[in-house]
Amino acid sequence: MITMPFSDGTGAVTRHGDFPSRHVAPRHVDVWCPPAAATTPATRYPVLYMHDGQNLFDPALSFIGVDWGMDEAMTRLIRNG
Repeated sequence: MITMPFSDGTGAVTRHGDFPSRHVAPRHVDVWCPPAAATTPATRYPVLYMHDGQNLFDPALSFIGVDWGMDEAMTRLIRNG
């Protein structure tokens, strides 16, 4: 398990490498948490499940070098209530 905080303050992604499944081959599962999760771990947040994870957060990992900006979008949604 590796946690990677974003330098722009939009939270952190924890990668669970080679996550096992009885249905498909093991694969990485990335879990994004907002910035406040580090300082208020008891706070509960709604969950959004997304597939095609290599394109969600990091341009270096995305298919064409451009991510979908999900960490920025979620940060805006949380800020706006």
